[in-house]
Amino acid sequence: MNGFTLLRTMIPAIFLQATIFVTAIFGPTISVADQQVAPASGPILLEISGKISTTNSANDEDQAVLQIDRNALLSLPQTAIDTHTGWTNGIQQFEGVRLAELLDLAGADGSLITAIALNDYHADIPMSDLSKHDILVAHTWNGEPMRVRNRGPLWIIYPSGPSAMSEPSPQNRKMVWQLKKLEISD
Repeated sequence: MNGFTLLRTMIPAIFLQATIFVTAIFGPTISVADQQVAPASGPILLEISGKISTTNSANDEDQAVLQIDRNALLSLPQTAIDTHTGWTNGIQQFEGVRLAELLDLAGADGSLITAIALNDYHADIPMSDLSKHDILVAHTWNGEPMRVRNRGPLWIIYPSGPSAMSEPSPQNRKMVWQLKKLEISD
């Protein structure tokens, strides 16, 4: 048996031992498209439920969900956009995670996203909007982490032009602030 053949037969055992070690030290994780989704260790910022294939917890109704805390959110690719909104003056900068990336992480498989705010306001977002708009789940506004008192901790942002300040946009009702939950359905 040459060195290459020996190494090739040992690799599966090495990966199994490494997986057991990581699980024993850090707790169970779920692998999704090279993403590790560990159970949330801090306050939950966002819960994704419904037609998803990646879960890391159960909610109060014993439904399997993906719960995301600040550390998990910040570990995802970050995007910054400069845009107008109907509730702010002038160009504002928002930073966060693209909604499409969050839904990919969750393994979302539906045609409708229901975004729910802390005050239970909700808006339906067609999954088709993801291919038409670069929708952001913002956690930072003009360089400052968003708090509940200033529409945070998360705000769904549809990029828009200066007319957003003077003309109501059909996207305005979908720009849920104080976002707490996304439900995926058909």
